[in-house]
Amino acid sequence: MARRYHSGISGVYCRDHATRKHGRRPDVYYITRIKKNGKMVDEALGWASDGWTLEEAARYVGIIKKNMKSGTGPQSFKEIKAAAQEERELLAAQRAEERRKKRITHLNFEDAATRFMEWASYNTKPKTHEGYEQHLRLHILPELGNAPLSQITTNDIMRLRAKLEKKKPTRGRGKTLAASTITGCLGVVREVFNYCIETEVSAEYPDIKLFTGENPVKHKKFGAAKILPKKDNRNLRVLYDDEVEAVIQAALECSTDQYHITMIALHTGMREQEIVSLHREHLTAIDRRIIHILDSKSGTRTVSFPPVLDEIIHMRRDATKGWLFPGNGVEGYRTAASVSRQFTRIADAIGLNEGINDNRLRATFHTLRSTYAVRMLVGGMDLENLRLQLGHKDIGTTSKNYLPLVESFRVESVARAHENATIKRIG
Repeated sequence: MARRYHSGISGVYCRDHATRKHGRRPDVYYITRIKKNGKMVDEALGWASDGWTLEEAARYVGIIKKNMKSGTGPQSFKEIKAAAQEERELLAAQRAEERRKKRITHLNFEDAATRFMEWASYNTKPKTHEGYEQHLRLHILPELGNAPLSQITTNDIMRLRAKLEKKKPTRGRGKTLAASTITGCLGVVREVFNYCIETEVSAEYPDIKLFTGENPVKHKKFGAAKILPKKDNRNLRVLYDDEVEAVIQAALECSTDQYHITMIALHTGMREQEIVSLHREHLTAIDRRIIHILDSKSGTRTVSFPPVLDEIIHMRRDATKGWLFPGNGVEGYRTAASVSRQFTRIADAIGLNEGINDNRLRATFHTLRSTYAVRMLVGGMDLENLRLQLGHKDIGTTSKNYLPLVESFRVESVARAHENATIKRIG
């Protein structure tokens, strides 16, 4: 066995290999020899062929002696090696965690929308959730679905808006999508981003959000991606006496259900969804002519109805133990859409919409609600009571939507009265 010899540097010894060469010289094995607790302790380092040099061995000896003097840190090569290994493992774990976090948060828009829709299914009304789903499926996901959430910019939103402005609707008479549809689509995109900004990746990472940064759908006045201003979508049509009679007669000829629904709408101002989702238990105060409307678009409220509806309401209540208007809808009652479509067919059949192209002036089921509201105002009902009856949260909504219609209704009514009352000339 080769003899060990001093390297010339304090604490470092060497031993040459008997046969193996490293370059032109024998392979050298480096050893440290340091005094610990009054005894000389040897510790092997390694061969020169494995990368060890005299300078490297001397550096480790210096580290060990310094740590021994201060009483901190590793005090042997074994401890130094173990600390280095621990540090490498910690660094590797940190890098793996960063890669994992990046992978988790690197969602595309479709993934983010799926998470948002799952949340919305529990936190929004069914009709709102249905609208979100339709906007995403028909207009948004085909354009943004595969785009990484972190790479969607304001310019992408501008391009989406430009495409939607030129897009033809899947149904209806319009040549392009309605402004309200475009606004709704951009609103859904905004809500998806808001959800991701506020939502953590998982319970395991409560401090990491699905998206960090500014929402690219801006509402700022001079923002490049400003949401389109909402178009005036108010229904400005009000039915007069002869038109009301024609609608009631046509609804009666159509079906008993359509007749009853039409009468309830004309005399209470209830929305079609509120009417079709009436349940027997909502009529606990029927003798007081009160209907309870639960969880509607505007929340929960009570609606009063006039004596003219007594027979219809009592008949409906006595004929069922469940829904007043049972049907094939998901919830077990008639769908509001079927009622609206049937009314549109009735209105077109009796000529209410003949020659009218502006949607604001066409007779729709909502026209029955407008007709009720205007007639109540003309009859002397105050705005606050009308607000409560219609279920508006703000009296400003009531006044904005219906006060402008009152004057036109009066003028038309007076004109019709003059026409009927005028004494015809003879000769």
